[in-house]
Amino acid sequence: MIKVVTIDFWDTIFKYPMSSDIFDKRVDFTFNFVKRFSISKERVVEVVASLFSYFQKIWDNERRTPSTYEMLSYAFNDCFKVPISDRDMICHVNFYEQLVSTQNLTLIDGVREALKYLSEKYKLIIISDTGFEPGSEIRKIMRNYDILKYFTYELFSNEVDCSKPDKKIFRLAYDKTGVSPEESVHIGDREDKDIIGAKNIGAKSIMFGGSRYDDYELSKADYKILNWNEIKDIL
Repeated sequence: MIKVVTIDFWDTIFKYPMSSDIFDKRVDFTFNFVKRFSISKERVVEVVASLFSYFQKIWDNERRTPSTYEMLSYAFNDCFKVPISDRDMICHVNFYEQLVSTQNLTLIDGVREALKYLSEKYKLIIISDTGFEPGSEIRKIMRNYDILKYFTYELFSNEVDCSKPDKKIFRLAYDKTGVSPEESVHIGDREDKDIIGAKNIGAKSIMFGGSRYDDYELSKADYKILNWNEIKDIL
């Protein structure tokens, strides 16, 4: 019997805002600092873009998500090779981390109704890997959109120092609620992180393809949905 439902955040509950506007704002903010060192804007574009591959390599190989501080330290120390004060670094970290939560974000259709329905039957837990936006910012988004109230716990990779598909982040959810993996189902949009992570620990899995379709067709999840309205047919 299912007792706990764990749910991914980006592209499962909210569509991740992959807009050029966010990228450009990060570039402009960093360029305004490094231009004093005669670094071109073109170089800043290259370095900011490279942070995504830097992040992906650590995410895949070390099963953790590097913090914004770690990524920006790489940018300034290894790429730009310029000094930056603690004060300026903190300003950079805050700007990069808080930018997305200031945008007009898209709550995926049917999510609010589905969360209300699920929370009346099961304990709900967020299991989310974080990028530039740490758990504190994601909680702010959830609170602003009035959905945080549906969750018993939230587990963010930057706060627990491990990421999906590592068994540790899933096990934390079960330890907090006193259930076994067999009494849980995980909903997410990534085969390599969400579905494999759930299967490796013995939980059921649901592939959500309504926002990010990349893994949907070939997914080996126990169930697949394209719309949150379909969840009532499964749980």
